[in-house]
Amino acid sequence: MQLSKLYINGFKTFAGKFEFDFKEGITAVVGPNGSGKSNLSDAIRWALGEQSIRLLRGSSLADVIFAGTSGRKQSGMAEVTVVIDNSDRAIPLEYDEVSVTRRVFRNGESQFLINNIECRLRDINDMFAGTGLGKETYAVIEQGKVDAIISSQPNDRRGIFDEASGIMRYKNRKKDAERKLVDVDERTGRASDIIDELSAKEPVLEEQAAAAQQYKCASAELASLEFKLICSEVAECSLKLDSSERELSAKTETRERAETELSAMEAEYEAVKMKTAETSISYDSAYMRSQAASKSAMKHELSIKDNEAALMRNRISLERASSDLDETERRLASMRDSLSGLSSRKNATRELIGGKDAEIGRMSMKIDEARGELDLIDKSMEKFKADHFALVSEVASIRSSIGSLKERREASDARKERLAMMLSAKRRLIDEARAELDKESKRLRQAREESSGISTKLEAAKKALGELRAEMDSESSAKDKVSSDLARCNAVLTGLESLEQEYEGYSPAVKAVLGEARKGLLKGIVCTAGEALSVPKGMETAIEAALGGQINDMICKSADDAAKCVDYLKSSRSGRATFLPLDIIRPSRFNVDGRLAGLEGFLGMASSLVTFDKEVELAVEYLLGATAVFKDLDAAIKAQRMGIRVKSATLEGETLTSGGAVTGGARRSQQESVITRKNRIASLKQEADGLSTSLKVINANIEGLRKRAQEGLEGISSIERSASAVEGLRKEVEALVSRKESEIEAASSQEALLKGELEDIESDESRWTDDTAKMELELRKAEQAAETHGNLSVTEKNQKNEKETALASLMDGFTSLQVEKATYEAELRALDSEITPVRATISQAEGELVRLGCQIEELEAAIGSLSDLIEDERQLCDGFQQEASSSTKELEEHRQKKAGLESELASLESALKLRRRRLSQAQDAENRLSLEKARLSGEFEALTSRLRKEHGISFEDIPKEEGTSLDREATNSRVAELKTLIADIGDVNLTAAEELENLRSRLDFMRAQIEDLDKARASLAQVIREAERTARKQFIEMFEQIRENFKEIFSQLFEGGQADIILVDEEEPLESGIEIICRPPGKKLSQLSLLSGGEKALAAIALIFSFLKSRPAPFCILDEIDAALDEANLQRFKELVCEYSQRSQMIIITHRRRTMESAGRVYGVTMEEQGVSKSVCVDTSQLTFQEGMV
Repeated sequence: MQLSKLYINGFKTFAGKFEFDFKEGITAVVGPNGSGKSNLSDAIRWALGEQSIRLLRGSSLADVIFAGTSGRKQSGMAEVTVVIDNSDRAIPLEYDEVSVTRRVFRNGESQFLINNIECRLRDINDMFAGTGLGKETYAVIEQGKVDAIISSQPNDRRGIFDEASGIMRYKNRKKDAERKLVDVDERTGRASDIIDELSAKEPVLEEQAAAAQQYKCASAELASLEFKLICSEVAECSLKLDSSERELSAKTETRERAETELSAMEAEYEAVKMKTAETSISYDSAYMRSQAASKSAMKHELSIKDNEAALMRNRISLERASSDLDETERRLASMRDSLSGLSSRKNATRELIGGKDAEIGRMSMKIDEARGELDLIDKSMEKFKADHFALVSEVASIRSSIGSLKERREASDARKERLAMMLSAKRRLIDEARAELDKESKRLRQAREESSGISTKLEAAKKALGELRAEMDSESSAKDKVSSDLARCNAVLTGLESLEQEYEGYSPAVKAVLGEARKGLLKGIVCTAGEALSVPKGMETAIEAALGGQINDMICKSADDAAKCVDYLKSSRSGRATFLPLDIIRPSRFNVDGRLAGLEGFLGMASSLVTFDKEVELAVEYLLGATAVFKDLDAAIKAQRMGIRVKSATLEGETLTSGGAVTGGARRSQQESVITRKNRIASLKQEADGLSTSLKVINANIEGLRKRAQEGLEGISSIERSASAVEGLRKEVEALVSRKESEIEAASSQEALLKGELEDIESDESRWTDDTAKMELELRKAEQAAETHGNLSVTEKNQKNEKETALASLMDGFTSLQVEKATYEAELRALDSEITPVRATISQAEGELVRLGCQIEELEAAIGSLSDLIEDERQLCDGFQQEASSSTKELEEHRQKKAGLESELASLESALKLRRRRLSQAQDAENRLSLEKARLSGEFEALTSRLRKEHGISFEDIPKEEGTSLDREATNSRVAELKTLIADIGDVNLTAAEELENLRSRLDFMRAQIEDLDKARASLAQVIREAERTARKQFIEMFEQIRENFKEIFSQLFEGGQADIILVDEEEPLESGIEIICRPPGKKLSQLSLLSGGEKALAAIALIFSFLKSRPAPFCILDEIDAALDEANLQRFKELVCEYSQRSQMIIITHRRRTMESAGRVYGVTMEEQGVSKSVCVDTSQLTFQEGMV
């Protein structure tokens, strides 16, 4: 058995579908940190049934699903499939390949599948139990588990040793058997309890079965007699019902005619009402359009002013830029003239230098000719003469050189004097320019300070203007909100007042009387009880409960007035009403004693908690004078228990009569009462007044803010004009400062050139002085030598002297020409130094011209754009003003139309009230007959229902002979006797006989169940003993093998040392903790925690491979367990892996080169896209590994 393939889809960083193909031997997985290598190990462990999200490096199950990146959506599910080669049938399934699939969805749903067949997690755990791939598998060693194996407590190591010894299946079998054994014991106990319970019921059921038989006989006779009685009653009721239906039919026709007439008029009323509503909506719409147009016009006016201010600023900037352009062009022309003059002087100097070069050439030719002649003379002379002539020539040459040096010295003195004068002039020019620069710099600082101050003022003004506009917007929003609230408040108020005028909430009788009183037909009506009271907020529910139905009572001035109203109600058949005549009514007052006044929760007598007119005081005292108001029902009940007998009401609407009857609960109707509506109308009026006042204040604030904004705009324009003037001055001063700095720089450059030339001349003079001294010494020596040759002939001497004189003259001329050429060259260099700064200044001025030209074009374009924008804004503003004017006219038209419709609506309302009164009268008559019919129908239905329910027949199925000649008195007497007999029998269990039979059957079944459970208990105990014996034997054998293998591999990896594994409790090997002892060579350690990181890793590796050697796992996944090893230990680890790869398939996640070299196949995991892993498979024969390559 080995791992064949791994399929991953949406697991952690593997966003898409990936397939990994694993072969025998060693497979390495490499890649940079964070690329997702360890997610392969997590995927295999998760698919094999790992439930600990912490071990999978997550906090919830959803963390294993690809979470998405900035460029990819998150996955909806994660799926991992592990395919295992089962050709050796190590897994007890008849398949050559076994695939285990696990899926999880974001909604928390999970699926497990074996070969694409859905299964349970337990099925997977059972399948892998004992194969080395169980829950505590040592085949997957992830990061951190290496240290945990060594550092964990003895009991915590138990699981991995159980898995390695292969006893997990026996332990699981034992746990299942123990769980089943507990279940068997519980079921046995329950069965015994049930048997005891059933045995106790058996004699009781026997008695109940006998009583049931007697009851059935009496009940049969009683049912027969009652059937005859009910048939007689049904026949009598049927006759009465037929008569009632005929009378009701006539009244219904009358009511339907009235309803038809009323419906027609209501339709007309609704049509007019709809038109009125539509007109109101049109009126409101026109009002909103008018307001919106005015607001938009105002907004565009402000925008026009802002754009005009910006246009003015751009025009000022354009004028300033044009002025700067003209000034720059004038300076550029002047500098170009200066450059032209300097260039002319430079060309003239170059021509003079060329002439001097030509003269020097001719002079050189003459000197060469003279020297040639002297050479001919020298050849004709004898040796001593030649020596003499040579001496004379040398003397002449020296003298000529000395003369030339003297002339050079004189020329340099003159040049020095001229240079000193030029240098002095340059210094004066620089001093004057610096003085002017200091003056202009001071002006520039003042201009900048002034500009900064103006900029600060401008920013402050703009900020203040912005705040004003924000405040205006805020006030406008507040205005809109207040207007909306006011409109809503007025609409609700209108609706409530309409309800008040229509006496909504009152009974039909009260409405009729109040309507007649309003018309003046009934006199003396003051108001209703609800209208008479002004109730404080929070007390409405209590007062309404205290009044109850009396809230509809009408207060009138005298008993005669009340009698007239009663006569009207009788004549109009409008119903009944209660009247409170002020001339005869007597108030009912309750004297509050000390106990009630001091009682917690007592708020006062109801009449003292409300306000009312003095006129209706007697009526109010009659209604509320004897009613106390309490905070809650507990306080009211407490008062009753103290012996205070008073009618009570609470703030939540419960009432308590003086006799102790309590009324309360939830109200089914949410309709407003008369008192609540009255208070709400007063509140809405107060709110409307407040909103109107707020609207006026807001309008005044907006107007004030608009004036302040206009003043702010004017102030900003003034500041911007000042800023423009200061900015122009600043730029002018900056230009002057720049020019002075350029002049100073050019003069300083020329001064440096003059100083350099002066230094060169002084250096030449020093050199010339030294050369003159040497030549004079040589001249004296030559003259002394010439004197020794005094015997030369006078002719030859004269000839020689003439030639020498001519040659000396030529040499003097030659030297003079060279001096003049050097002078012109110096002058040419001076001209070059003057031309360079002039050209730089010209280039700077040309750049300034280009910049100013671009600025002028931009300003002209901005001016044109602003002009167009202002024109557009003006057109929009005019349009909005016209729209506001049009909306105002439309508003007036809708107002007139609305008034006409409201008048028509009032007329229709009066007609409707008359029709409704007639309909009400017809309905009352119909209702009375309907109630009578309903009563008879109910009685008939009840009788027929009894007939169907008790006797199973309908009214039509009653035999004609039943009830026709029945002696009701004798029948009722016999019925009473039978009922007495049945009552004496008492409660009867009619199913007692059947229950007794079922009970005896169940007792037999439960006794058989207990016998089966006893057999199952014995079988399970045998399974537990067998599993424990087998597990104990196998664990001890495997433990000894693992122990010996651990010692061997530890010594192999550490090249010595001692190691051992011991049981903490040898008497209980299956439950004992396991202690690990490690002593590397040369160390005496008493605790594992004192091992270094590398030593712990080696010890853990030795333990893992001792498991593999004792019980090879099908495959083993090692996740970077070689990270802490040095090169020497890494080599030994590599050899160990190669050795054990012959027994188990090895999959190693690593960064180390030596480990990679041992792999036959390498999977590279990369993260080219942030957060998304990719893989590539490489054959190691094509790779050359280098340390750190991944």
